[in-house]
Amino acid sequence: MNEKAVSPSDRLAGSGDAGATRQLGRFISSLRFEQLPPPVVAEAVRAVVNLMGCAIGGAHHESVDITLAGLGPFAGPPQAGNAGRSERTDCLLAALLGGLAPPVA
Repeated sequence: MNEKAVSPSDRLAGSGDAGATRQLGRFISSLRFEQLPPPVVAEAVRAVVNLMGCAIGGAHHESVDITLAGLGPFAGPPQAGNAGRSERTDCLLAALLGGLAPPVA
């Protein structure tokens, strides 16, 4: 059999064309910061500041406390800080807490 290898992204795109995801990826990877309009940069900064504010605001939510108390004893050596908290945890637990805190704020 002489079948052409097809990448997973081509398979998802359907007929082997570039597909929307690949086109978007190419566009984004070729984009340079200088090409971004000032309103886009301002909204990106606002979004990051908002996310950090929510992470700090949700850092002492009950669900974060419970997660830290339940998983902390199983964590590796302290390597990373957690926004809004004094405890240091391993990287995996820090990532989990960092993802858990903003939505509960």
